[in-house]
Parts: sequence; C-alpha cells; structure tokens
Amino acid sequence: MIRITYPLLALSLVLFFGSCGSDSTDQNTDLGQDTTEVVDDGQGQEQTYLLPSPLQIAYIFKKSGLKYVSGTTHDPKKEGNYNTTFSQSLNLGIYSSDLAYCVLNKQNNEARNFMNAVKSLSDKLGMSAVFDSESLLKRFDANLGNEDSIMFILSELQSRSDEFFADNNRQMTAAIVFSGAWVESMYIAAKVSGKGKASKLPQQLADQMGILENLLKELKNHESKDSGIAGLIGQLTEVRDIIAGIPGVKEMMESENPADVKIEATDSQLDALVKKLDEVRNSLIKG
Repeated sequence: MIRITYPLLALSLVLFFGSCGSDSTDQNTDLGQDTTEVVDDGQGQEQTYLLPSPLQIAYIFKKSGLKYVSGTTHDPKKEGNYNTTFSQSLNLGIYSSDLAYCVLNKQNNEARNFMNAVKSLSDKLGMSAVFDSESLLKRFDANLGNEDSIMFILSELQSRSDEFFADNNRQMTAAIVFSGAWVESMYIAAKVSGKGKASKLPQQLADQMGILENLLKELKNHESKDSGIAGLIGQLTEVRDIIAGIPGVKEMMESENPADVKIEATDSQLDALVKKLDEVRNSLIKG
C-alpha cells in the first residue's frame, strides 16, 4: 500500500472485494488489519489513507473469489502508448490491478507481461529505483507459480513504492494511480459478476460510495495541477451518481447498520452502471 497523509481522507479498496461473498483469507499479509493512522499536525487531525499496491489488490481479489475471465484485462503491449504523466499514472494503476488479477488466478504468463508493463510505466514516472535495477523483476519471474514468494515480492514492491511517494512528494501522482486501479477493479468486477438478480455488483459498488466520495475530494485538491484531472473527476462523478440512484444506496450510507440495508438495482440501472464503467475504463486506456 502506498501510504500518504491527507486531511480527513481514508481510502481503502479492501471493503470492496472483501464484501463479495468469499470467506477465504490470506494469513501471509496484514491487509485485513486496521492500518488507519491519525496524525496531529498542530492544525487538527489528519488521517492516513491507503492507495492500492499490487499486494493490496491481490489480497482483495483473493478474498473476492472472482474467477479469471480471458480478455477482461488491458493489453500490456499497449503500455508504450502513454506519453504523459497523467496517462502513465492512470495506466500504472490499471496494470497493477490486472497484475494482481492474473497472479491470484495463476495466469503466470499474463502476470509476467503485466509486471513488465508496471515496471516500464514506473520507469517513465521516475520510479526506477523501486525495482532495484532489474533484481525484483528477476525474482518475480523466477518465483511465478509460488504464491507465497510472489506475495513476499509484491510486499517488497509495496514498501519501496511507499518510500518513493513519501520521499518525493508525489501525492498527485499517487491519487491518479489510485484512480486507475479503482476503475479497473470496478470494471473487472462488472465483467465477472454478471447481470441479473443474482449479480453482486450493485452491493459491491454501493460499498464503495464512501471511498469514491473521498477520492473525488482528493482529486479536486489537485485539479489545477493537471488538465486531465477535471475530466477524471467528471467521469467518476457520473459513476457515483448512477450508484447513488440505486434503491437502498443512500439508506445504506446513512444507516447505523449498513449491512442490514438491501441494495436492489433494476435491470436498466445495472445496464447503465456497467455501460458507464465500460465507458470510463475505455477512456482511461486510450491515453
């Protein structure tokens, strides 16, 4: 997890896929623990929020029970299409989510390709030191198929990413990376969860409303720094508005017992949500 301090902001993807109906757990990570920290800077309290790393997303996918669906991920061969810091940051997040999806579904060849894409975009963003001159890549490649070893390597990647963003004051980049990973995670969930009354997608995305609201607030803090952020805010706002219109969502957000509130989307609402996630994700991968 990339850990950065922001006022009144606590972002975590664990709530999303962790609520998807799988009871599996991973004892090799601490991602299920409460890692929110409160810092007093003399002007009031600030909360630490968590941005997605390959390790965190891997844990989320493992808990979700989502199965691998070929063709759902972004093409790693297209990583060279991104020539701006904004598009590189977004797609670093997207490829990180895809990497985790493949690792946890034992798609080793695909995982290798996504790790290469993650490294390439990291290099372009000035993060070459995170990979320690190819050694981490070599270890990753040598241990594919050994889940414990891969999780350890991704944990190390997490720690190095933490240090990079903290040491280089790259909060805006971190928030954009988070946005890409969040969108890709929701997109994969939409593709894999399916439609109809049995679909868990409405409940899964309803659980994300608080996180999405905080993400939008954080992006607005950086809106003047990159011309692409305003459009991203608009796209995520459209996703939020569709989710908010699903019966039960507002009640869930206001309830003292949100788990007791039933979320029921109509077929047209579910279609609109899936269509919007497709639209947003496809816009992000165009660069």
